[in-house]
Amino acid sequence: ENENENEYATCDAIACPIPLDLTNPQTIQNVANWVTNEYDGTLDVLINNAAVCFNDPTLYGKVEYTPFEDQADITIRTN
Repeated sequence: ENENENEYATCDAIACPIPLDLTNPQTIQNVANWVTNEYDGTLDVLINNAAVCFNDPTLYGKVEYTPFEDQADITIRTN
């Protein structure tokens, strides 16, 4: 039996999805304040899942066409 097999079965971690707009300094401050208030300013793990949506139907005809490779590059650099 693998000694780490049940490692995550007893994990008491909590995932808290918090929206954050990196182009908006106020949202950055809001999240910093939240972390300070909720967790005494300590983060053990941060998962950044930012993305850029180029295929939103509301954008059709409003933005220039961006090849997928460029879209992926922007998303990877954002994260």
